[in-house]
Amino acid sequence: MLFEKLTQKQFTYEEVPLSKITIEEEDRVKPPAFLARNIKRLGLIHDVLLYKDGENYHVLAGRKRVLSLKKSRVKTIPAKVLSERPSEAEVALILLSENFIRKPSPAQEAQQLRKLIQSGYSIEEIHKTTGIAIRTLKARLKLLKLNKEWFEKLQRGEISLSKALKIAKLPEEAQRGLLSEKTKTISEIESQVRETRLAPIKQVELNWDVPEEKPQEKQDLTEFLIKNNLYCQATFIPAQGVFKAIVGTKNRKAIAEDRDIITSIAKAIEKLRR
Repeated sequence: MLFEKLTQKQFTYEEVPLSKITIEEEDRVKPPAFLARNIKRLGLIHDVLLYKDGENYHVLAGRKRVLSLKKSRVKTIPAKVLSERPSEAEVALILLSENFIRKPSPAQEAQQLRKLIQSGYSIEEIHKTTGIAIRTLKARLKLLKLNKEWFEKLQRGEISLSKALKIAKLPEEAQRGLLSEKTKTISEIESQVRETRLAPIKQVELNWDVPEEKPQEKQDLTEFLIKNNLYCQATFIPAQGVFKAIVGTKNRKAIAEDRDIITSIAKAIEKLRR
């Protein structure tokens, strides 16, 4: 597991000169003014974690504390030092855990979580390693559906986590539209989310005939369903390894299963013809 790989790496406790600690430009966050005063009065409550790179050190955990001390007259800092650079996934795990232990930063947590997922780790593995609830991890992943502007607003603390999660449910176009409008309440955003979700499956009264053509490509599926006034619900069944598709109109429906989602929908449409 990821945690086991990380804990197997060799580390030592060292008194490290602050002048030899490098903080990458992207990590230069402004520490709160009270932090340096608290460190001076109470000392470091949590270990700073570094990794060694030749004669210099890079910060893995404790960036704000290092920045605060660099501005003071302190010359050295006690730290836990890894003898080699961790992998990108290990760095993401460290930062994700650090964020949850200290003041939460949902946007940063979402970014670190994405790195772990891209490195091949499942939500279940991350949950077991960090102790962070699966529900919380999934909520953070949903934030990645925010467009760039809304995600940056979340990073700056201009919108709440609850509002960000509601906006993330909207398609890109609707998110852009919200940017140009006056501030909406969460209930107004929820209403817009409901309308957006219902739009493709609203039914109209008509003399219905099952269309002869079939959807051939996944990107054509939504247009195909809307054009023919069909609703569709597709669910993946892990135990069977198949997609279950329900396709129908106001008065009729058909169900079909297949390993391919498009095929399962096409089969359901075939059943409606009978």
